[in-house]
This record gives sequence, C-alpha cells and structure tokens, in this order.
Amino acid sequence: MNADDRSRPDVENRDGRSLEDRLAEAERLASLGRLMARVAHELNDPLDGMLRYVNMSIRCLRDGQADRPVEYLRRCREALIRMAQLSGQLLEFSRRSHSRAEFVNPEVLVEEALRGIEMRFTPPAAVKVVRDYGRDVPEIRAGNLYQVFSNIIKNAFDAMDAEGELVVTTRVEDKMVTVAFADTGCGFAEDDAERIFEPFFTTKPDGQGTGLGLAICREIMERCGGKIIGRPREGGGSVFTVCIPMTGNTRAVDSR
Repeated sequence: MNADDRSRPDVENRDGRSLEDRLAEAERLASLGRLMARVAHELNDPLDGMLRYVNMSIRCLRDGQADRPVEYLRRCREALIRMAQLSGQLLEFSRRSHSRAEFVNPEVLVEEALRGIEMRFTPPAAVKVVRDYGRDVPEIRAGNLYQVFSNIIKNAFDAMDAEGELVVTTRVEDKMVTVAFADTGCGFAEDDAERIFEPFFTTKPDGQGTGLGLAICREIMERCGGKIIGRPREGGGSVFTVCIPMTGNTRAVDSR
C-alpha cells in the first residue's frame, strides 16, 4: 500500500456510515420510489375516468341531454370515494404516532375490534365468533394492535360476505403471544401468501379494497419486533396470526 492509498479516506466510512447502512437506505429509497409510482397509478386511473365523465357531461348538457350527466356524476362520485379511501390508507401507512402505551389483555383488544366491525353492518352480520382464549396469556402493550386486529377482522367479515365463522385463538408460543384469526371466507391462493402484504395488492373485487390494509398491519408489527403471517385455511378460508414478542411488549397478569 503506498502513501496515497493510506491517506485516501475509506469510501465506506466517508460519511460516517457503513456500507451496509448505505445499502439499506438505498433499498428504502428504491422501495419508496416504487410505492410512489404505484400511488400515482392508483390515483391516475380514477382521475382519468372523472375527466372523461366531466367532458361527456358538458357535451350532453350542450346538446340538451339532461339525464345522462346524472349517471356520469354518479360515476365521478364513486371515483372520488375510491380516492378518499386511498388517501386515508396512505395516511395510516405513514403514521408513526397515536399508539396506546398501556398494557391490556389481548382479549380486550380483540373484543373492542369485534364490536367496532360489527357496528358497521346493517342488518347485523351473521358471523359466528368462536373464542378460544388461552390461559396465562400475559398482557400486551396495546400500541397500534387494535388497528391490526380490526383490519384482519374486517377482511374476514368481507371475505365471508358477513356470514360464516370466525375463530379467534390466543396462545403463548416460543416466547411470543400469538393471536390467530381463522375464517371460513373465500381465502386466497398459497402463492399469494407473501404478496397479500405488498402495498396495493388485493384479492378483493375492483373498488372494494385499496390493498394497503395488510401492508399497514405488517409495518406496525415490524415496528414492535413482531410479525403477521397469513395462510390459506384447510377446508377453505384463511388464517392470519399476529405474533407479539414477549420481551418489552408484555406484562404478567397479577393473579392475586
């Protein structure tokens, strides 16, 4: 090694960061770029449709056709609803605050989420909820887990068309508190087990889902060091298991 080589700063440490850190940042930026491209695509489709319907409405009104614009405006409203849903989900995807700091029994969060989802259905949903809550399950830090449970339950009700059976199980396994939701809905293909957590991927019919709900759930779980797993259910339906690490996220229940 000559003097010039010894005096030249190490490229990896020039900005005080390791090569691994800079590669990780590059991957995050690349992921952000892909996400923004998908957002632009998802917003452009309804915007393009609205523009066409507005132009068609103007032509109809000029020609004295007053009935056709009503249908065109109805379709514009549907596109606006879709955009509002997407905007709301994007806000949730980027949110880092408003998490609950207290410790609660996981059953409490499940019941809160169930009540919240059931209130959305008129008439009431005909879903049978089977509760298989384990013993000696510690309290967990609430954080944003209500949002995770609520999203999974809503997806289950939608998949069952508000009629079927949902089995909720809580256990302690491998130093994890697990909360599993097994439904009898339409399920998904085994090949989609990883894709369902990708932003904007959805198995729902057009206009019935933004494809961000499960991506948000995974992001929330990764933030607390946990994970969420989805798999097809034997006999039909799906099973989603939320795994919360006990270290730092749980508190033993006082049995006195």
